[in-house]
Amino acid sequence: MSLTHNRYEVLKSNKYPILITIGFFLVTTYVSFFHHDFWTIFDQDGLIYLSGGQQIIAGVGENVSFPNAGPAGPVLFALLESVLKDGLIATKIVSILSGTGIVFFSYMVFKNIFSSKIALVGQLFIAFNPWIGILSISSVNDLFPIFMSIFSLYFITKKDIKLTDIIFSGAILGIGFMFFGHCVYICGASDLQFCALDVLSKVIVQGPQLVVSIG
Repeated sequence: MSLTHNRYEVLKSNKYPILITIGFFLVTTYVSFFHHDFWTIFDQDGLIYLSGGQQIIAGVGENVSFPNAGPAGPVLFALLESVLKDGLIATKIVSILSGTGIVFFSYMVFKNIFSSKIALVGQLFIAFNPWIGILSISSVNDLFPIFMSIFSLYFITKKDIKLTDIIFSGAILGIGFMFFGHCVYICGASDLQFCALDVLSKVIVQGPQLVVSIG
């Protein structure tokens, strides 16, 4: 009973970010599969990665190489394509779920550092970011490592960081690195930016109090 009550309280306290995440998922899914159901110039990377992944699975990938990307993404695309029998749908599923994860966990990261209200505003900025929307409906290899970077930040921005949080963060970042090498730089830059914003917010809030105490 208590466990059910706790889950209800968690859902109730996070109802707005959950609704925003669900809305983003439904909109991008609808646009992706009903209005963008064909290969475009934005999907060239998806075609390259899918073809390379198929060669790796077939055992003829000795000469396959991807600039600034690891083999994990192409292999994942190829595996999904072998199940779904449609390369476009396979690659888009990864993009949609990655974009949805970015929208949700961006709120969780902001909430770890700031208040829930600021986190909600930050999540709205992420959800309505045009590039997040475009990449979420495209066959690309970029969003999943970004999602993994945001996911890893969630663990190391907690108020009370434990050893398990550091291990999870490092493992998740390592998986993202297997998809795209830039995720390490994204995570590092984001971490520094969040720290700077945290310090700035404390200065803004505590600045007048310090001036009064000094005076």
